[in-house]
Amino acid sequence: MYLGVLICLLGAARCSNKKMCPCPEISSRNDTQPPAKNCYQISETFRYTCKDPNLRKAGTSNFIKCKQDGNGSPHWSPLNISLKCIPDPNRTIQQPPSSTVTKGHTDIPHDFTIATTVSEFCMCMKKVQYH
Repeated sequence: MYLGVLICLLGAARCSNKKMCPCPEISSRNDTQPPAKNCYQISETFRYTCKDPNLRKAGTSNFIKCKQDGNGSPHWSPLNISLKCIPDPNRTIQQPPSSTVTKGHTDIPHDFTIATTVSEFCMCMKKVQYH
């Protein structure tokens, strides 16, 4: 008996939800932010927003509208929008500071020349044997 009442209540909630929110769920896109709400009425509009740091490419559309033709089911139109999200061309990407590796002495300015002469000094010793 309790199971039958529970099924009835769940069915009623689903039906009333369709009347209160007749438009289908907005299709998600990987490159856009999710809708702020999930209940839309017929004739309501929605604009997709590109995820940061991207923006909408000029000439592409991010606009859809919930429509109902005659007695048909409500739907979002157009079905295939032309929206393209691209990297913001005005945004600069900061590069991490580069590290430099130094070899030897670098404190000598390049416009100086240092010359040295190295002489070999050899000390020779004779081994003397005593008898």
